[in-house]
Parts: sequence; C-alpha cells; structure tokens
Amino acid sequence: MKKEILMVHHYGGIGGGTISFIDLIESMDLENYNLTVLIPISSPFLKKYLIKNKNITILEVDYIPTLPFYSGGPKYIFSFNNLKNYFLISKLKSKITKIIVDSNPDILLVNSMTLSWLALMIKEKNLKTICFNRETYIESKLGIRKMIIQKLLSYFDKVIFISQYDLKKSYRVKSNKSVIYDKVSTFISDKENVLKTKNNNDNINYILYLGGHNKIKGPLVVYKLAKKIKENTKILFVGKEKNYLDKLKFNYKKIWDFNNIITLYLFINKSKIKDKIIFEESNFNLENLFLKSKIIIFPSIHPHQARPIYEAGLYSCVPIVTNFENTNEFVKHNQSGFTFEKNNVNELYNQIEYVLDPRNENHVNSIIKNNKIKMSKNHHIKLLPFEIKKILNDFDILKEEECVKV
Repeated sequence: MKKEILMVHHYGGIGGGTISFIDLIESMDLENYNLTVLIPISSPFLKKYLIKNKNITILEVDYIPTLPFYSGGPKYIFSFNNLKNYFLISKLKSKITKIIVDSNPDILLVNSMTLSWLALMIKEKNLKTICFNRETYIESKLGIRKMIIQKLLSYFDKVIFISQYDLKKSYRVKSNKSVIYDKVSTFISDKENVLKTKNNNDNINYILYLGGHNKIKGPLVVYKLAKKIKENTKILFVGKEKNYLDKLKFNYKKIWDFNNIITLYLFINKSKIKDKIIFEESNFNLENLFLKSKIIIFPSIHPHQARPIYEAGLYSCVPIVTNFENTNEFVKHNQSGFTFEKNNVNELYNQIEYVLDPRNENHVNSIIKNNKIKMSKNHHIKLLPFEIKKILNDFDILKEEECVKV
C-alpha cells in the first residue's frame, strides 16, 4: 500500500527554494508514495509545473505565513514585518493545521525552516515530520531568534540541512539531523562543447546575476559594478523586465523602502549604466543565459545559500561570491572560484578583470574544472533520488524497530 506524503512550500515566486522544491518532487519515488503538495494560491509558475504531473494532488491556501528568523530576514525581532508575520501565523495556524490533518499524510515534509512553527501545531498528531532547512540562522547578540527556531526544529523527526556549516550551528536541535546538499540540473551539462559555446558568442563578456532586487543578494552592489565595467562587458540582470530602466518610479507610500533606494540610485546613474546591463525576467529555464555567461556573481550582503556556486560549476562559469564563513564550504578562493569582501565593489571588479584577462586563461580554466568536479561530487541532481529514498526508508526501519520492541 502506498504511503501518503504531504509537502508544504510557502513561496509563490521563482527562487532557489522553489527550484529545490521541484527537485525534491522529481526525485520522489511515486511508485511507492502518493504525493500531495500544499502551496499558496499566488504560485502561478509552480502550479503550472505541478499540473503537468497527474500523479500529484495540489492543495491551495490563500497564504502560508512564515517565521522569518534567518540571515537576511527582518533585522529586529519586533520589527513591523516580524509583527505582521506573528499576527498571520496566529490568524491562519488553525486553518492550515486542519488542512494538514484532514489530508491524513504518513509523512509531512516542509521546505523551509521558516515553516518550523508547523511542527508545534501538529506534534500531537502522530505524523512523521521532515524539515528541509534551506536557510542560515540569523546571528545577533542574544541569539534569541536562533534559540526559538532550533527549539521549533526539535519538534520534527528529521531536519535536513544544505550545508555542514548549518548542521554544526544546530547543536540545540534535538531531531535526527543530516545534510543533503542542494542540487542542480540541466539538459546539456555533460556535453563537452559548453566552453566552446561560450567562446562563440558576440564578443561580449557576459556576467550573470540572478538575485533581482532581493536586498540580501546585493543588487545595489551590482548596479555600482555596472558603472565600472568596460564597454565589452555586460551584466545579465535576472529578476526585472527588459525595459525596467524606462519604468522607474518611487513608491511614496513606503518612502524608506529598499526599492526606493535602488530607484533613486538608478535615476542618478541611469546614463552611466543603461548600456552595461541587460534585464531578464525570472523563469524556470535560464539555460541560454548560463551558456552565454563567463562569470556568475553573487554579491550577497548577508550569509545565504550558495546555489550560484553549484550552477557555475554546472555551466562552466567562474563563480565570484561574497566571502562568508558559510559559503567557504563550497568555494575555495583562487582554487574553485573567487571571493571578495562584502560590499567591496572594487575588489569584485578586480576579480572580474582577472578572469577576463587572456593571460590568466590556464588558471581560470583550472578553477572552472575544480568547481565542476565539486559540483558533480556533491550537487548533481542524479544523487538526489538516492538521498531522498534513504531518509524516507529510515522511517520504515524505525517503525519496524518499534514493532519489534512492542
């Protein structure tokens, strides 16, 4: 008899969490499990993907609130955004809990530690529970939020981390803990002509940035970089429509909003950067942009997941990322990529110039090769089905052991 799995995902847009959620779904053994997903109604991209698979049941709810105690989230525990989230959890917890209980799953899987509050709601319901912790903890002087999240994570049977760094930081989490690295996949990753494709473009050096205007991912650093790069170099900026610079406007209702800060900077510097940036809307298939690009930059201003590093390995790009302790696990400076200090645009620019200098071609190619090896060893999508099968089978083993004891 097939077992029932319910997977919960809170975010309606395209991002690393959504892509990882889809990777999980595609790696599930649907011959042995019936799969149901619970998502917000405002998830058109994700829903479009899900309805193609007739073996998946889709449940929708107006909104799935989160507890955003992660690196890059709201700065203060009682900030307006956090207070709003506390209110929404209080308001919607009964409704969402009822949906989960009524679906009667054998296993509940949530796709973010920001959904850890759900474990508290259903801890008496006799469900097996898994949390994929895709975020890095927020660090503060007292560490209250970190303690709260780790207490909530302890209500899960299993917590899966995407890095050894985050696992080591989780010493208060009492659950069964392990690491499954994020995965990346493509139709052309194993073809030998990827580098040849890059070298046969239109004599422009393309730099890929995938973070849109998400503050944590460093968009202001990207715009400052655009002022410095040379005429034969362009930034592919993913996350905004193609004519974005022609539609700049302030949001006067939120005068101090980060997007207003960016808008003001662009108004002032528009003439200096308009020919240096090509805007591209987010979608699930950006393969053509990866193939055009020689460099992927990730100038995050807070510790964050390291997906661009693996994607660079997949598509034979050079990753240049902010130097944070949590990403040092995935990129070694001058060996499998380059790092620079937070917000240091000059250092980032110098790293780019080094990569593009033909005199450094041998060294750059060795960096690409080293990163590709790391990607294949830890992050290739073909590894995920085996890893998922193991954590799900562990529940069966535990159940058998409990029966033997009885």
